[in-house]
Amino acid sequence: MRIRKRWWVVSSIAVVLAATGFAFPFIKQSSNCGGNSAALSSCSSYAAILGLWSVDHPGQLFSYEMASTDVRRELAKVPSHWIPPPHRFLAKLRQVRIDPKGSKAILMVCDDAYDNVPQRMFGRGPMSHAVAYSTGDVGLISPDEFARLDLRDFTDLRTLDATAERITTSSPR
Repeated sequence: MRIRKRWWVVSSIAVVLAATGFAFPFIKQSSNCGGNSAALSSCSSYAAILGLWSVDHPGQLFSYEMASTDVRRELAKVPSHWIPPPHRFLAKLRQVRIDPKGSKAILMVCDDAYDNVPQRMFGRGPMSHAVAYSTGDVGLISPDEFARLDLRDFTDLRTLDATAERITTSSPR
């Protein structure tokens, strides 16, 4: 009788633990902060800054050297918006324009790949890099697409001077 009672208690505990373990993924409040969520937000900020500039300067191409101090300061803030280092946001800062009706070219990319977007119920998403396009859109590209990018005209936004008075030119790779 005693063995049967112990078996019943142990099996009851096992069932409760198994049910809790199975239900936990459904009841937990997971956060999707950081990773590509944050990188996409930073890409969106970059696109918005250049998009507003483009509206104020119809038909002109953006160049960091010709931008106002306010625009320079806003661009210098983009890398620190959401994700702590060591990530880098590489962006074109010369001869660019945001045009929703224009061709879709990558103007900014996060060099770290993350797998938290799209958020999934089970497992993780594919590794991908956040990007901003010349149309003002943001999106994700695969690590293979990132590896094929020609980043010679891109600048690491961390190299923008904190006073936004100058830009240091350095190769992003």
